[in-house]
Amino acid sequence: MYEVFPLAAGVVVALLVYRLVPARLRVAATIGLSIMLGVVATAISGEALESGLFALVDIGEVLLAAAVTFGLLYVWQRRSTLSPWPAKGRPCDAPVTWTGASACRRRQARAIGA
Repeated sequence: MYEVFPLAAGVVVALLVYRLVPARLRVAATIGLSIMLGVVATAISGEALESGLFALVDIGEVLLAAAVTFGLLYVWQRRSTLSPWPAKGRPCDAPVTWTGASACRRRQARAIGA
């Protein structure tokens, strides 16, 4: 039960840092917040009374969860912005991704047999 907090904290850290922090400061902000929340997780679970080394495990869990979340955010953002085909029903005059409007018009012309 106590290991859920570091993982959830890592996800929250990644989401907040990805949205609010400039790209050049993301690594430093993620590491700083992960250290802080890892120590908090150790204190909440009571592991700090046994050994301070448990803080390293919790910091690692927060960092790992943040890194996985950053990776998923990156993939999700890339997939949503670099679609090779325009969405169905989108007119050719609408902004299209890297295929361009002329490619859209060529596909439409082939579809109607022109």
